[in-house]
Amino acid sequence: MTSKNLSEITMTIWGAMGIALAALFISTSGQVFTVFHMITAILLVLGAVAATGFIWQWGGVMSQQTKSLDDTFSEKAKRERIEQVLRNLSNAELVALKKRLANNEIDDDLLDFYLDQEEAERSTS
Repeated sequence: MTSKNLSEITMTIWGAMGIALAALFISTSGQVFTVFHMITAILLVLGAVAATGFIWQWGGVMSQQTKSLDDTFSEKAKRERIEQVLRNLSNAELVALKKRLANNEIDDDLLDFYLDQEEAERSTS
């Protein structure tokens, strides 16, 4: 379910709860407000809170969406770092990189070293 759907369901729950509370208080307009009315109002509010919590998985939906956004931004940052490193390579280094990629001779430790070096240069400037 998307957060838009969850928001619509939440609005429906709280709208229905508001209508029920309004009906409850209107029904007491000619009478005295009793303990029964108060308990009913409290139960309506607690029911709406519980239903909203179940729908939103007690915050789990938002934390999943936040994690997804964090992953997206992390991937974007990695791409930007790689693009920056590639822009800084000379033509000879680019040709050597193409050859290594074509021959499948990639040294991950060396790649990590270059990326860390670029990150250190960006943080000091």
